[in-house]
Order: sequence, then structure tokens, then C-alpha cells
Amino acid sequence: MNQKRSVISRIVCLVLLAAASLTLCVACGTPQAPGRMRTLSMGLAYIPNIQFAPFYVADALGYYTQAGLHVTLRHHAFSEDEFGALVAGKEDVIFAGGDEMLQARSRHIPLIDVVNLYAQYPVTLIVPADSPIHTIADLRGRTIGTPGPYGETYFGLLAPLQSAGLSTREVQIQYIGFTQGAALVGHKIDAVMGYLNNEFVALQQAQVAVRPSRASGRNQQAVYSRPGRSPQSGCRPGDTQSNDSAVAGWEEQAGLS
Repeated sequence: MNQKRSVISRIVCLVLLAAASLTLCVACGTPQAPGRMRTLSMGLAYIPNIQFAPFYVADALGYYTQAGLHVTLRHHAFSEDEFGALVAGKEDVIFAGGDEMLQARSRHIPLIDVVNLYAQYPVTLIVPADSPIHTIADLRGRTIGTPGPYGETYFGLLAPLQSAGLSTREVQIQYIGFTQGAALVGHKIDAVMGYLNNEFVALQQAQVAVRPSRASGRNQQAVYSRPGRSPQSGCRPGDTQSNDSAVAGWEEQAGLS
């Protein structure tokens, strides 16, 4: 299970160039009938959470229907392979991290960025308001909690450590699952990696005095999509352009364009 979480970051829609997609391949073979709803399955690689709010809102306001799309929002199980459903053709798009996209490409899963979501990367280092930690260098010898060695919170920790010339051996990284708030409140750790629009807000609502310390300057957030059938399944390479219009309609009506 990957947790879905640089000064500038984005949500990217990545297009899987290889596997076949019946739902997005609207002009690949038989033309789309006027007024016919197109189906699109979107993977949300975490449990229901505030980070997916734009997709919930677009669904609730009927934006997908206005675009002629029947969109299914599918939350991943904790043990599920992040890109497994996309590769298997069970999903057309997926919300995930830009760094995870690079990992997928290293496994020969061809993905392409389509759309940005965040203007500012949401992952941050969270410390108590009175913490002596003010710079990344201050983390030397400190204990930092993060859900696990995966996902954007983990990448968001490794990047600044490297930029500050610190190795993971010079800090103590504890894998604490999704218990960042409790671990910080219980003074079990010195800092946690979390989301500004999730853990940080939850701690503030619990009246815990905390402050963010920007932990990354390079990571990105992403959405992944597949453009349609491959040429081997009967479509010309140019036919994938029809899927661009389908994804563009999804982007616009979701408020992402």
C-alpha cells in the first residue's frame, strides 16, 4: 500500500501507453454514439481522504455527467499494488505520486503526465510549535515518523535529507503506519511526515500546537490514465488522440484543467 502524498508540485494524469482501454478508446474502432455515456474508472490509492476532495466534489456536483462520463471512484486496499489495477485494465486513471510514476517507468510501465492538481506540494515535515527543529540540518540525530518506506511522505523525507547532506543513518526513521498525529502528541518522535491538508489540519483541529517545516522541494503528485488500445489490438497510433479528448473532458469537469 502506498500512501498518496519541492516547492512546486502537481497532480499528474499519466497515460498508460501499452495496455488496452475500452472505456477511453471512444474513437478506436466504432465511433462514439451521440449522447452515450462513456465509463471511466479512477483509482484513488488510499482510503477515503481529504486529498481526494476535488474528485468527490466533481462527482457530487454532477460535473462528470455533464461531460458525458460515468466515473467510478475506486479506493485501493492497503495491500494492493498501486498500479496493478491500471496495468490489468481495471482502472483508466489513478491518483498517485510523480516519484511513484518514475518507479513505475523503471518497471517498464509507460506513463505520461496529463494534468496538475497542487500548486504547492502538500507533503511537509510537521514538528511541535516549540520544537528546536527549524532546518533540515536540525534533524541530525532526531527521530522522524513516517508511515513506511514508500509513498510521497517517504520521498518527501529522503529528498531534503539528501539536499542537506544527511544520510538516513544520521537520523532515526521510524515506520509508524498512519499514526503520525498520535505519535507526535505522545512525544514518541521528534517530527512526522504528513500532509498539509490532512495530518497537519487534523492536529490543529485537535488543538495541538504544531508547525510545518517544508521538507521537500522536488516531489510531485500524480494521476495516471490509459489512452486506449495499443496498435497491436487493432488501433492506429493516431487513434489514441480520441482518448485525449475523453481525459480532457474528465479534467475540465473535475475542475482540474
